Amino acid sequence: MQDFPKTLSENTLVGFTTINQVWAAYSPVKNSPSDAAAKAASGNPSHSATASELDVYEANCRMLQTLGAQIEEPSEELEYNGIKGLKLWPRITWSPAFALTFDDLASKIDGPGLRVGGDTTMVIQAPDLRIKRLDLNRGALVIKGPRGAEITVDGLVVENEGWVWEAIPSTGATTTSNGHPEEERIRGFTVVKTETKDIEFAETGTYKVTS
Repeated sequence: MQDFPKTLSENTLVGFTTINQVWAAYSPVKNSPSDAAAKAASGNPSHSATASELDVYEANCRMLQTLGAQIEEPSEELEYNGIKGLKLWPRITWSPAFALTFDDLASKIDGPGLRVGGDTTMVIQAPDLRIKRLDLNRGALVIKGPRGAEITVDGLVVENEGWVWEAIPSTGATTTSNGHPEEERIRGFTVVKTETKDIEFAETGTYKVTS
């Protein structure tokens, strides 16, 4: 990638596009927890599993905000794996089958009809889901369905105890195992699933979810 411009002739017309790297462009997972903590302490991006996962949540929330959704932004700074100053946005994720591009997302979600509180989680694993009106005030919502299950959420309000991103105790930049699997140790937290609103359809068909 870096060497490609060197292959071009002097008269080559070259254009470029710039976007906001902070939340939309570059957040690799390439450093160990100890190296990541050291980089963060020196004022550099940690490029860690910890920060990258949180960056996905922020990017998804900002895309929904661009569509007109009301998303409560985090005000508190957290620490995981010795990395301070982290922001935990609402944990909103979707499968590639639901949306690969921003246009896909815009065709599935009516932005102004979506309101999301700060302490919330939403997992979408339904390719043909359409969200028209949803108030995810507090807690966790999981929606699942196969391709061909045309699910419309219109008027649903969710409030429950939800999921908690609980920090794994650490000493300096080294996280102790305490029985946690490796994937949790490199992230620096475990997800405690207290209560969830599960919506799942196993068969193809047309469904409307209002409550």
